[in-house]
Amino acid sequence: GFREGIRKLYQRLFPDYELTIAGPNHKLYSAYFKVTPRVKFHVLSNGVRPLAIHTDQDLPLDWQVRRYASRRSAFEAAANVFMYVTGLSGLRPRGTSLWPARKTQAATATVKVARLKHSGNYDPEPLALKRFALLMNNETQTKVELLEPMEITDLSPGEVQVAVLTGVGRLSLSDEQKESLKAYVAGGGTLVIDAVGGPRLDADHRLTGFAASAEDLLKELYGTSALRPLKSDSAVYRVSGMEIEKVRYRRITRPRLGKTTEPRLRAVLIDDRPAVLYSREDITAGLLGLETSTIDGYEPRSAFEIMRNIVLLAGKGGGS
Repeated sequence: GFREGIRKLYQRLFPDYELTIAGPNHKLYSAYFKVTPRVKFHVLSNGVRPLAIHTDQDLPLDWQVRRYASRRSAFEAAANVFMYVTGLSGLRPRGTSLWPARKTQAATATVKVARLKHSGNYDPEPLALKRFALLMNNETQTKVELLEPMEITDLSPGEVQVAVLTGVGRLSLSDEQKESLKAYVAGGGTLVIDAVGGPRLDADHRLTGFAASAEDLLKELYGTSALRPLKSDSAVYRVSGMEIEKVRYRRITRPRLGKTTEPRLRAVLIDDRPAVLYSREDITAGLLGLETSTIDGYEPRSAFEIMRNIVLLAGKGGGS
């Protein structure tokens, strides 16, 4: 009864996602201990992180009767779940909330931000920008006015100062959508493209998924050499009083990037304005404050600081 009922609940809670069995090479079997798939896990994911980890086996019985020797895998599997979910970062103190309390204060500026719709999973973390807006209110006295997710063809730079294009899986846009993006950017709008969850690589370590298709899109729109690393003296990093001298990357990102503490934004400049800002490393999940081993990108504070400066600069007209 429970097996059937909990699956129905998953479908109600997460209608866009499916509970799938974790294959033998899944990190749940190697996050800390090397565990043979004697404990069979199922995972329900949004493509960025697990929303539910499920097993039909009665692991608590083994814990309760202390079957340390005969059912060692039940204990090791539980430890792996902990490590997989927390990103090896440990638990926050009891009572700590990721959701900031809103401070009542007058806003000194307003910036309109919209997430863009496309045919793929364009909004896997729906609360990321809402949390970001709260932090912007609390720390910069800036009102981030979040518009409803918008069709690309409805974009207007006069109505939307920052348009955010994110996703999981390959990005595919129509010719009309591509032309609308170019017109929006040319008209003074700022486009932010972020590979939610970070870059995905295939078995041959080649870039795939959203990041690969987003980079192909920018080459198609602006040419093969238009997308370039954003220089350290860019206005994005030099917002007065909020300069970004260094950033922190997540634990799983550091082996790939080495000891660098420099942000890795790339940009398309139009009249010296960083009009399109692209991040292969995750920003969106960082804005939600998440700590998990499945996210490859910036730690939450650094993700916020980068997006903060982008939005502030766009609100002032884009900078150079």
